[in-house]
Amino acid sequence: MLKSNDVESMLEVVWEALHGYRQTCIPEGVEEYDDEWSDICTAMAWIEEDLENYHNRDEDTPPDDPNWERHL
Repeated sequence: MLKSNDVESMLEVVWEALHGYRQTCIPEGVEEYDDEWSDICTAMAWIEEDLENYHNRDEDTPPDDPNWERHL
């Protein structure tokens, strides 16, 4: 269930949508589609890692990325 200010629920909704996309638009077993799915999963892993790092940072210290506010 999607909840405001709950990153886990937000990511769950996005993952569900991506899995639906995988099932209907980029079937398994075709190298081109498998590569696309790999890129999607890698991007999501990076997003999850960045969100975790952002939420676990010291509140007085901004992230290393000078453009971090654009990612919010």
